[in-house]
Amino acid sequence: MAMPPAAAAPWRLPGFWAGIRPKVWSAVGLAPAAYADEAFFADEQARLFGRAWTGVALANELSRPGRLLVRSVAGKSVLLTRSGDRLRGFLNTCRHRGTELADADCDIPGVIRCPYHRWSYSTEGRLVAAPLFEASPPSDFDPADWRLVPVRVETWGGIVFVCFDEETPPLDVWLGDLPERLAAYRLDEWELSDLYGATAKFDVGANWKLLVENFAEYYHLPWVHPKLAKVSRVKDHYRYQGPGMYCGQTTTPVSSDQHEDW
Repeated sequence: MAMPPAAAAPWRLPGFWAGIRPKVWSAVGLAPAAYADEAFFADEQARLFGRAWTGVALANELSRPGRLLVRSVAGKSVLLTRSGDRLRGFLNTCRHRGTELADADCDIPGVIRCPYHRWSYSTEGRLVAAPLFEASPPSDFDPADWRLVPVRVETWGGIVFVCFDEETPPLDVWLGDLPERLAAYRLDEWELSDLYGATAKFDVGANWKLLVENFAEYYHLPWVHPKLAKVSRVKDHYRYQGPGMYCGQTTTPVSSDQHEDW
């Protein structure tokens, strides 16, 4: 993805971020371009989501053989499937003519088939069939050269993460101390069926950072969520951030699960 020059993309200059660096009481928010500029969003797709570990599914969604999930990350379509006891991810693109291999979650009959020319791939990404090529293959055609393009896949807490960048640290390094902080919830033991009836999807006409910022601040609770504020008071909240690539807010504990910063 081509990057805009710095003159047309002031956010690529250090001064653009100067206002958010000081302590909270003297800092200012991001400039409007961070929420509304399409070029800024394109930069985010490549430089942020294109390099980060992104949670895209629950491992239980891939518990049965033949299940294929389709997810969008950083503007790219990704396939997720299970091969034996290992989860795998690939770009959702046939190596022949670039056709999208699947447009939605589905069950497959053992192989991933392209709807255009029926090239077929194993759940390990190997090209296992190319119609008519078998009868008179070109002298330089080697199926091993035409595997699906792999995407890094790791799991934590029953959540499947993907990453495009080979230089990004492993997921356990990326998360830092977050697994230890959330260990008491035993997320690995949760079943997908436990979540049915408790999930919902919303199509929100807003930049993703507005949603994150709204969730991460609790100043609005007494007026927007008055009932919630009765049991989750403003003064009970604090910043939740550690050495890993995460941040947010939480409330003081209601159990014996204690940490030094609580």
